[in-house]
Amino acid sequence: MPRVLISGSIDEAGMAVLRARPGLIIEEMASSRPEDFLARLPDADALLLRIAFLPGEAIVNAKRLKVVSRYGVGYDNVPLDVLTAHGVPVTVVGPVHTDTVAEHAFFLLIALAKAGLRQDAAMRAGNWAIRAAPLAVDLAGKTLLIIGFGRIGRSLAKRASVFGMRIVAHDPFVPVADMTALGVGKVDDWRVALARPISCRCTRRAFPIQSA
Repeated sequence: MPRVLISGSIDEAGMAVLRARPGLIIEEMASSRPEDFLARLPDADALLLRIAFLPGEAIVNAKRLKVVSRYGVGYDNVPLDVLTAHGVPVTVVGPVHTDTVAEHAFFLLIALAKAGLRQDAAMRAGNWAIRAAPLAVDLAGKTLLIIGFGRIGRSLAKRASVFGMRIVAHDPFVPVADMTALGVGKVDDWRVALARPISCRCTRRAFPIQSA
């Protein structure tokens, strides 16, 4: 009978889906140390992995292993090269957190621009004189450099454009045409982009910028 090994906690709704599947043996790991994977993987047909690091040496004797499912975004904690060499596919979750992460990044951007923490701390301490100190800046007209223009980067760009920001991005794997179609300028060297202002022509919906 197929044996599914689970590393890390899964929401009860997800566990219910697994338990409803007939013909599976489901085992939850009490801990996810490297030695635990070495001891448990030889008997597993499938591994569901969250944030624990999966050591490559644990795959060597995992002769029954048919799939590793990383229930999250990304696979930095998975030895992809070792699994590929052993013919074990890796699956990941799709864009489930794209907008959540983009919104959080933009929340931090606003908090920084408006000096949110400093303003709040001053008011709680009764320092009303802080009203005379120009701590906040407007985002409109400012240039936002996004490093990595994947799903999250594109979602962040949409939010920044609504605030009237000029948007440029660095991503060697995304063509200039794709960024231009979204009103985003492509920069080839993000270090250069940080070191100097970037001029652009702003329109209502897009911010076309020449490649650096």
